[in-house]
Amino acid sequence: MSEPQQSRATRVTLYEDRAEVTRRARVRAGAGQGWVQIAGITPYIDDRSLQTKVITGTAELLTARVRRRMVTPESADTQPLQEACDSASQDVTTSARDVERTSSAARRLENLQEGWFEALSAVPTLAGQEDVWWQTWRRLRQSQEDALRARVEGHINHDRLIAQRDLAKRRLQDALVQNPRCESIIEVQLSSDTDTEVELELVYRTPCALWRPEHLARLVGSGDDARVEWTTWATAWQITGEDWDGVEVVFSTARPASIASAPLLEDDVVISRRKSREERRQVVVEVREQSFEHARSDGGAAELDLMPGVDDGGEPIMLRGSGPVALPSSGEPTRVEVLKIDMRAAVEPIVMPEKSPVAHLKASLTWSGQVPLLAGPLRVAREAGMVGRSSVDFVGAGEPFVMGFGPDDALRVRRVQTEKRDTVPVIGTQKLARHVTLYVSNLSDEPRSLNVIERIPVSEIDAVEIDLTEARGWTLNDRHGLLTRQVTLGGNQGHEASFRYEITASPKVVLPF
Repeated sequence: MSEPQQSRATRVTLYEDRAEVTRRARVRAGAGQGWVQIAGITPYIDDRSLQTKVITGTAELLTARVRRRMVTPESADTQPLQEACDSASQDVTTSARDVERTSSAARRLENLQEGWFEALSAVPTLAGQEDVWWQTWRRLRQSQEDALRARVEGHINHDRLIAQRDLAKRRLQDALVQNPRCESIIEVQLSSDTDTEVELELVYRTPCALWRPEHLARLVGSGDDARVEWTTWATAWQITGEDWDGVEVVFSTARPASIASAPLLEDDVVISRRKSREERRQVVVEVREQSFEHARSDGGAAELDLMPGVDDGGEPIMLRGSGPVALPSSGEPTRVEVLKIDMRAAVEPIVMPEKSPVAHLKASLTWSGQVPLLAGPLRVAREAGMVGRSSVDFVGAGEPFVMGFGPDDALRVRRVQTEKRDTVPVIGTQKLARHVTLYVSNLSDEPRSLNVIERIPVSEIDAVEIDLTEARGWTLNDRHGLLTRQVTLGGNQGHEASFRYEITASPKVVLPF
């Protein structure tokens, strides 16, 4: 069997947990039947997924198989590393002698200083000789400081040389250790009438590669000219051992490893029982926060009656890069731009005083891409500035959706709520009256308009009734209990708005507030 022939990757299809690689290789097929070997294959190849075919040439492909082998690299020349290690060890020995010599000199000067102090105490004081003693003391002190400095520098140099010696030893040990590696080779059996050259195409799947979508939404302009520049990247990771350089990359939402199966059916048992005496005596009411799904459909009309999706049985989505891509086998993320579109946006400031005193920019969009918008992390920007990070859900082609573009600091609101409780004599009916007052302010010099959204409770039982007694200028959504009001303010102007509602409950109801 001939030496393995190198191959090159031409196309890679990335899935959420694996990749499908297409390679091509040119090999020489001798007359008759014979085997050829093709190298450059990841050791993680899924043997069952291998498909081979002849692209050019007259040879017939009989069979193909995957072989794995352990390869021990050739021993490197360790003579320079050994010489560097010996030289570093000799430098450490010389440095150790220098450290010992400087330490001895410092100790000798220290003993000389102590002896000089003892001798000085026995000498009688002679007038006019103080300068001589001070000069002698300064020379002795300077010599001692020089000796200490030399000892410190010697220790520092000695530690540095020890670190260099240890590094040289580790390099030598690494060069002496033989690390075998696993390699995969595809063996192909060909049959040919003549000695000819053929080109083979190999397709296989491998783990250790995946991709995820990532988005950037940038709001540009204002008013009727507002639009959103939407960019989608496919972020890919791979550590298969293959370096995919200059390959065509396709990003797919298909799940080739998933097995379709019907869900298991279980009995849904409904049991009835008589109410207890305590339950018949009183009704305990709880407050529940309710979200509704059609909120994101506000502000746009769907272009399709049925939105396709991956999770609900839709077709897999295929996204392609604009050109050849390099995906190194490093485990680091590589971003490939796969989508860039502009969408017209209806932008308006909204404020929910019960949640926040600051207004936020709400953009109503209709997805105009040829493929659905995939769920994933989202970066939000206004003009050239970043606003923050968020996430986006799956949006079908032609489906309206809304998103926020951060706060509008110029618009503020202050919310004041007062309430009054009362119980009707004799019959015991409970009444809770609430009065909500909003003070909206425009802190900018330009006229502004915003949408104020408030809410009132919605009762699900007959024993509790909610009546909106005063709501001049407000629009009520009876189903969800949402109050909306459009407010227009001039520069540095304020506005006051209010509404009242009343909660009426029977005597046996226990209210949560």
